[in-house]
Amino acid sequence: MELYLEQLQEQDIILLRDISDETSDIDLENIKAFLAEKQNIALVAKLSGKAIGLLYVYSVDIHTECREKGYGSQFMQLAIKWTKDKM
Repeated sequence: MELYLEQLQEQDIILLRDISDETSDIDLENIKAFLAEKQNIALVAKLSGKAIGLLYVYSVDIHTECREKGYGSQFMQLAIKWTKDKM
């Protein structure tokens, strides 16, 4: 079984019922509203086709002069590494 990510589309929100439980703060209507904003991205982690995780990305800002040069991608990679190191 391999874990993979997909960008969550509005029509796929129903998949999130699999990970929504009493310990989760997933609100399907809020996610729908979140996805309505083009700058927002939600990623769903899947294992054997079943949704097992959700990640919201709603703000990655890069200085105008530094855009379109790969710095945003590098920034995200560094943020992931930093998170792993801190956990």
